[in-house]
Amino acid sequence: MLRFSSRLLSLSNISKLSKNQSFVRHHHVQLVYTELGSRSLIRVTGSETYQFLQGLITNDIHNLQSQKSIFALFLNQAGRVLFDSILYRSFDDILIECDTHVQQTLIRHLKLYRVRRNVQIEDVASELRPWVIWNPSHNDIPTGLRQSEPPILLDVTDHSTDHKTKEDLLVSGDISGICDPRLDALGWRLLLPEKLKDIETSNVNLKLDKSTEIDYRILLYSLGVGEGFLDFPISNSFPLESNADLLHGVNFHKGCYIGQELTARTHHTGVVRKRLMPFRLPEDAKISSEVDKAAIQLLNPAGKPIARVRNIVNSYGLALARIEEVLASNEIKLGDHLVQIQRPSWWPVELSREKKKEK
Repeated sequence: MLRFSSRLLSLSNISKLSKNQSFVRHHHVQLVYTELGSRSLIRVTGSETYQFLQGLITNDIHNLQSQKSIFALFLNQAGRVLFDSILYRSFDDILIECDTHVQQTLIRHLKLYRVRRNVQIEDVASELRPWVIWNPSHNDIPTGLRQSEPPILLDVTDHSTDHKTKEDLLVSGDISGICDPRLDALGWRLLLPEKLKDIETSNVNLKLDKSTEIDYRILLYSLGVGEGFLDFPISNSFPLESNADLLHGVNFHKGCYIGQELTARTHHTGVVRKRLMPFRLPEDAKISSEVDKAAIQLLNPAGKPIARVRNIVNSYGLALARIEEVLASNEIKLGDHLVQIQRPSWWPVELSREKKKEK
């Protein structure tokens, strides 16, 4: 399985811009961007930061010594997902990106396990905001674009400012963007000062189209990727069912962490019968905003529930599906609507040893 890199998207090195512009024009790649109001940042600092976080997340925190970001989950003692996150290395500190709705809950969770360690935990939502840039035609991303440096270079640096501390550097200039550690098609994250209201106001030398967070959510669901507390309901989902292992979010060789036992046992048995899968409704299908989408089930021709919906945005949705039954069904319905549900293209060919074991 291809493991995507987390190459740095430099926002201050403008000298390579013309080369990248010609590359983009050659491949007809049009990129879009939006601020992620649904995501917030937490800063963790202190001499014991790495040791502290290593015991709380599913991934190996030490990977941040060689790459700029990792995808990871926080679990409870029973091995169920509490929070999904992207962790970024920022000098000697760690920035944790999480769902805005659960940010304060995650901060309390971190403080609960901090005990007497030399670790400081800080809400930095008033300083930094996450943005995302992506190619809306993600199915047409050229192979060359994946393997080369990112195709855009922005300059949001205030060159008139003399940066004296790492905090000034982080907030005021030389801001870095990072390839999403989960999938190339999810684009690049930018961590920008909160006072910056729009990328277009920051001396952008390559044309970007402004998009919306709804469009970004559609991108996630079209790819079959969950993000946030609606897709990872607190204490009601498991890492492997959430595809965290396939999105480079679980390290099975690291030491102990909270929730490891069940996660490791499930992995080593090779049996994961349910996973998050993308589905699509007809364009004219209407789902009332008053309906609890998490209570909706997808049915096979016999009327048997084979998937439970997590969320729906426009005609795109994400569901926790029984893999074999979904792939074997020639007709799947949500109410009176026929649903198209498919295996994500980024899943490995041999997803698990499940079929062999059952035979």
